[in-house]
Amino acid sequence: MSHQQDLYEQDFFAWAQHNAALLRAGRVAEADLEHLAEEIEDMGKAERHALRSQLRQLLVHLLKLDYSPARDPRRSWFEAVQNARAEIADRLADSPSLAPQAEGIMAEVWPRVRRQALNALSAFGEQVQLPEDCPYSLQQALDETFFPDGPGSRR
Repeated sequence: MSHQQDLYEQDFFAWAQHNAALLRAGRVAEADLEHLAEEIEDMGKAERHALRSQLRQLLVHLLKLDYSPARDPRRSWFEAVQNARAEIADRLADSPSLAPQAEGIMAEVWPRVRRQALNALSAFGEQVQLPEDCPYSLQQALDETFFPDGPGSRR
């Protein structure tokens, strides 16, 4: 096993520092290119995963605001919506190439969002009917001025 392989498996931080120094020095041939490529790919996947997670949180809390008759937790749901929107805006500002994927990601997460919202509401005794399809467009979900009016506003 090579020194690079050992370092990668035993001390990731040291491996990263060593390879960064090699690249900065122009000693690309000595760098662990295979693992560097994997790590770069993983960074891209992490950005997409973070966007997916924030979209999921955003949609769950929009559904709670829209379909729950509860009054007490509404303030925390508003805050969660605002936080998720801010995180999404930051992610898209840092990685604009994710923006065209956001609508598809929203569609990917919708089934889980719906189940998660149903489970959260039913845990507090609320039996609500949530739509099979996402009732929000991406533009609407990300609009900082949009907040659902609450139970009965859509029906």
